[in-house]
Amino acid sequence: MSPSILLPLDGNPDAAPAIAHCMHLARAQSATVVALYLQPYDDLSSPAASAVRDGDVLRTVAAVAAAIGVPCVALTRAAASPYAEIIAAARERQCDLVYLGAMKDQPTGAQVAALQQAGLGLAPAALAPAAKKSG
Repeated sequence: MSPSILLPLDGNPDAAPAIAHCMHLARAQSATVVALYLQPYDDLSSPAASAVRDGDVLRTVAAVAAAIGVPCVALTRAAASPYAEIIAAARERQCDLVYLGAMKDQPTGAQVAALQQAGLGLAPAALAPAAKKSG
């Protein structure tokens, strides 16, 4: 089984450099990227708009993956607790690494600890360009 990297996304408009870095990391490891769009529960009140936004984010990631030559699988999850969803998806997809640099809301120390306690490898912070917080 080839390695896989979970790439959680929250719609951050400034995530492009981090997404590209994740794809290059995946290519260097001959890994598949599992792109996980974390849809906030408050978006569920407008399913059509959130489906368009989810699709736009995941299409962008798929296009970057294709351009770099990395296999990519896309998932969407409603997330009252984003880090619980990240852990669940990483376990379900048997991901070897979680790349957190593309999210607008970067994890707290407690969230990083929860990911590590779940046995998940994290992309080295020194190598992962943090996405800027938008507005």
